[in-house]
Amino acid sequence: MIQPLISVIVPIYNGEKYLEECIESILKQTVGDWELILVNDGSIDRTENICKKYVELDKRIVYIKQENSGVSVARNSGIQLAKGKWITFLDADDTLADFTFEIVKASPKNGKVVMAGFAWGVDEFFKSEEYVQVSAIEMQKAILNLESFKKRHRNLEVINDYNNWSSCAHFFDTEFIKKHTLLFTKGIRLGEDLLFCLGVYNDTEKVYVNKSKLYYYRTNEDSATMQFRPDLVDNTYMLTEAVENKIKERPDLWSFFCRFVVYQLSVCYYQYYMDPRCAYGKDQAYSLFINMSRKPLFKRAIEDCTYSHIITGKKNKIKAIILLFCVKKQYYGLLKVLTPFILKICK
Repeated sequence: MIQPLISVIVPIYNGEKYLEECIESILKQTVGDWELILVNDGSIDRTENICKKYVELDKRIVYIKQENSGVSVARNSGIQLAKGKWITFLDADDTLADFTFEIVKASPKNGKVVMAGFAWGVDEFFKSEEYVQVSAIEMQKAILNLESFKKRHRNLEVINDYNNWSSCAHFFDTEFIKKHTLLFTKGIRLGEDLLFCLGVYNDTEKVYVNKSKLYYYRTNEDSATMQFRPDLVDNTYMLTEAVENKIKERPDLWSFFCRFVVYQLSVCYYQYYMDPRCAYGKDQAYSLFINMSRKPLFKRAIEDCTYSHIITGKKNKIKAIILLFCVKKQYYGLLKVLTPFILKICK
């Protein structure tokens, strides 16, 4: 069997709403040298019927089904099966521009990772022949502090908080991925992409960034990232701890990690503890957050974190700066008083 150019791995959990559109975007590729690996992660809707229909239509499509184990396990299953020279990941509610595989085919021969941009609608797809080489260390810094990265790389506007933290819109050399046993971390339910990319960049020297916008990221209210998650607090700590383990031997990344910690604390505080759907009463939520912020991992990062370039977005920056000030000074009572006004202003 001739090795396909690219293996597209699609993890699916109850994805019937947009799955056909996702698959059709692969069938429409102008480069036909691909395989599509559909991984059904225990769906209970029409996902299986849709997948089997397309398997019958095209021999390049592979379908597997597993018990519901999460997106990390589903992607790892796809990696094990992948036969293409390159691997990319596509979510079941997203699509790719029809020229996507042309970008991969034309990428620098010695590259192990190619990254491109997201589009917020198919009318925003944009094809570029330009590749910019960025060191893997710079990409790790961008993951932890994108705002600082943007100040140094103003010509790379395709890098943002979405594709920067995501494994999507990336293309990874399959031999490289398998040689270094680079897999997604089981148990991390939000932020698993970020950990995967940090690990990849630990084992390579450079990333080629293509200026195309070729991945349509759909803002889907039903997706996991848009849902209120009662396990967010535990996930936040596990993710932060896992990131620290990735960079513990890298003092050059510590200041960037501190920004990441404050970002995680801010998200956890404003989007979980202060969410109206939170299971705790407000007094209990404040108390739990105080205990969380005093954990050694968070405490060290908060002490070292500065206020400059703390977080992207004006409203998010207001939230994070006030939170950091109050936690640094241990003015928890002040944070409690200010929170309703902050949420109103930043709504």
